[in-house]
Amino acid sequence: GKPDVKFSLSTNTNLRESVSDSMPNRLPKVREYMRMAGGRVIRSAPVQLGEMKADELLLEGPFVNSVKGHNFLLEANATTGGPETPFLAFVMRNGANSFLFPRYEQVQRASLTDNEAVAVWDVISRTVRPRPYGF
Repeated sequence: GKPDVKFSLSTNTNLRESVSDSMPNRLPKVREYMRMAGGRVIRSAPVQLGEMKADELLLEGPFVNSVKGHNFLLEANATTGGPETPFLAFVMRNGANSFLFPRYEQVQRASLTDNEAVAVWDVISRTVRPRPYGF
């Protein structure tokens, strides 16, 4: 019943960011961009997912369609990616248009409030775990 709430998970064994491109190092530019766009950083922190270390960034602000919503991101293995430890990105969006809507029925407002979006994110994102030999 909330087609503007989407999750995506991607992995890449060939991607390895430099340390300067890691999420914590991108944060000052992200904060400045969000300030200019009328948004904000809700939370940015390292997280532990089982034995995997990751970084998360929770943003609230306007989407391309001018609807204020959420864009939450979790990245793991950004600087150490490879066949055994692939780069992993898990994303949640709330308030973005979806292919599930007909073209004439665009999202007018995000389905989830800030608190609801963070609560859903906290429950679902903490279940991401690498499986032994699963990558």
